[in-house]
Amino acid sequence: MTLIEYIIHTKEFATLPSITTGILEMLDRDEVFIHELTKLIESDPALTMKLLRVANSPLYGVRGQIKTLRNAIMKMGFRRLTNIVLSVAIFSKFWLSTTKGAAEIMDKFWYHSASTGTIAKSISSKSNQEYHGTEFIGGLLYKIGKLAMVQNNVHRYNKVIELVENEGATDYDAEKTIFGFTHVDVGDKIAGEWKLPGILRVVIANHLHPEDLSENRNLVASVSLAGVICEENGAGFYNGFRYDNISDITPWKLLCESFPVFREKGIDWITDDIDKQLKTSDEFLAALKMA
Repeated sequence: MTLIEYIIHTKEFATLPSITTGILEMLDRDEVFIHELTKLIESDPALTMKLLRVANSPLYGVRGQIKTLRNAIMKMGFRRLTNIVLSVAIFSKFWLSTTKGAAEIMDKFWYHSASTGTIAKSISSKSNQEYHGTEFIGGLLYKIGKLAMVQNNVHRYNKVIELVENEGATDYDAEKTIFGFTHVDVGDKIAGEWKLPGILRVVIANHLHPEDLSENRNLVASVSLAGVICEENGAGFYNGFRYDNISDITPWKLLCESFPVFREKGIDWITDDIDKQLKTSDEFLAALKMA
């Protein structure tokens, strides 16, 4: 077994929670009934409670309090709710199983991931694109490979961080040096093992080069741009890339090509509410951490 296979077949990463697996199976069906989804989620009271907290959080801004799962489905729609469930279930699984000695790094990882998802959601709103929450869970999971690498060997990943912080390496090159592969390689394999929806696998596998895509380019560019904005505003996770001007990076240029309003209003239009977005990320994580 290779190291990359060993990493993705550890106890934490070999399987998803049963509810998550059940929802993914539902997504493959032509027809799903609300009572089926409700019954499946309600079989886990803790997950149900967290889901309702998130649905009522500022992240979604739903009018009126959501008190039941049926109410959540009716107000938010099936696709958006299933993406929230996947986000909550995956976060809860790995938050609770954090490797000893990795807690500080994981706090930083999840803050970056939640912030990336939150900002990607804001970008999609400003471009009037409806991704049904895929942009948020895409941001939450786009660097899931890093999580697996840290969980597998936090001391080894600290060497990656040292190369990034002290020698100016990118995370991609530093991971290649220390592990022999990158978080993109690991993340893509995890997405395959978990049988995540194809569109999420596209985000995970292509977030470094959205320009290579012919489909889903704008979605992936939105997540990529959100990640860069996080790095530039104190919510990063050691990516090591250097940016003289965010307006010069490829994801921004791709979005400007597709949505002229971005070019007209400039990058400040995306970043002018960054403090609000990061606060929303904090509130999302707080909702998930509550017992």
